[in-house]
Amino acid sequence: MAILGDTCLNRHLAVVEALPRLKLIGHSSGGRERSELDITQRTHDELLVDAEVRGVTVCTSPSERSYWVRRSAEAGKHVFAEFPVVSSYRQGRDLADHCRHSGISLAIAVPPIYSDLAAAAVNCEQSGDIGRALHFELSIRLPKQELATGKEGVLLLQGVFVMVWLTARFGPLDSVYARTRSVGLNRAAEDVAVAQLRFLNGLEGTVQITGLGSRSELSFHLYGSDGTAESGGIQQASSVAGLRVHYENFMAAADGKCDPQFGGRELAQGLFMVEWLGQSARQDREVYRSEVELG
Repeated sequence: MAILGDTCLNRHLAVVEALPRLKLIGHSSGGRERSELDITQRTHDELLVDAEVRGVTVCTSPSERSYWVRRSAEAGKHVFAEFPVVSSYRQGRDLADHCRHSGISLAIAVPPIYSDLAAAAVNCEQSGDIGRALHFELSIRLPKQELATGKEGVLLLQGVFVMVWLTARFGPLDSVYARTRSVGLNRAAEDVAVAQLRFLNGLEGTVQITGLGSRSELSFHLYGSDGTAESGGIQQASSVAGLRVHYENFMAAADGKCDPQFGGRELAQGLFMVEWLGQSARQDREVYRSEVELG
């Protein structure tokens, strides 16, 4: 493995060093000054032409990630990338196609909320038989400081993963009605998003993502024909522990044993649905799948 960039570098190093199958060949900060970290310092280009490097972790700034993912793919290196990588569906689709045509695996580091949703669903299932699912309510609260240093809104940072998980579990969407607002920060990107979702199978649900909190919280209520179930106050997994699981999946995908947990296909799907929600919010109306206009 080689690591390009410094974003979340310490936790990536901790995981790579803890996995016996991974050997860190080198790290590059991308700048002229070489880091004082106790690992081999080389340039991005030097690492990409090293035959010993089989996989690359892209931890550059968000604006540079797409470029270095492409460069890594062209060099025949499997890629594990920090998120966000791109900000639009077309960019995500093109990047996924580029990696697939290059014959490499693209894996995205997903936030803890992805596994927390799965845990919430398991808790609901263990609550008893609620019959046919009719409606759900999903509420996610994020610490305000998580948004303070970046330009991205809650839909890109969390909505991409939330929407992929929901459609994987409940099936394709039929329509959405969303509202987004920036109320706590003086910028264009939203820190509050609320959406009503209607699925093709008749299930309906509401999603609220709020980036104004003091800590990360999640609550999930599922209403069925025979009862209800709920799960809340999910404690997010350790970022290092969760990242280790993602690296293990990335290694298996690079060996051709499985697909990435969250790869190029899921990235494009999530970005498509986030743009769908954004269109509904701009037009202030319910938008059906056939009406989605991609930028």
